[in-house]
Amino acid sequence: MKIVKLILLAIGVIVALIFLLAAFVPREMSVTRSKLIVVPYDIVYQNCVSLEAHNVWSPWNERDPNIEIRFEGVDGQVGSRYHWKGNKDVGEGYEELTAISDQLIETKLQFLEPWESEATTSLKLEPTAEGILVHWSFYSESAYPMNIMNLLVESQLAPDFEYGLNKLHDLCIQQEAATLE
Repeated sequence: MKIVKLILLAIGVIVALIFLLAAFVPREMSVTRSKLIVVPYDIVYQNCVSLEAHNVWSPWNERDPNIEIRFEGVDGQVGSRYHWKGNKDVGEGYEELTAISDQLIETKLQFLEPWESEATTSLKLEPTAEGILVHWSFYSESAYPMNIMNLLVESQLAPDFEYGLNKLHDLCIQQEAATLE
């Protein structure tokens, strides 16, 4: 009986610490990573505005070779959607184009599994003298005490963004090389 009380006390202390820590974690989370891509602007833009192209350079699709993917609407236009359903590593949700301009593409992410949440992403294309600087950003808000998860998500998302931007870079370089042949 004494062991059960100690176990319950330890669990209570851990839960209290989680709630206390969550009080100090911001409810808003944002991650931005950038990559310079030295190809013509149109190549980068087409790979950023097209959800079907996102599917090619997405860092998450490799985590489930059997992922189910469905596109809805006119690709590259506001309102088009990319729906995915995969294993526990990729979950289920959709991405919808919500705003498009020459230098900014914004989407709404709706996660359905493993838990429901919503986020906003953007791809900002910044022409420079060296090439096109692509800024990939993610923004979400979490209610207390679920905001404690922001600590994990942020640390996992940054490397995924870097990997995805590297894949976008390589795809754009390949496409430019193909046009020069």
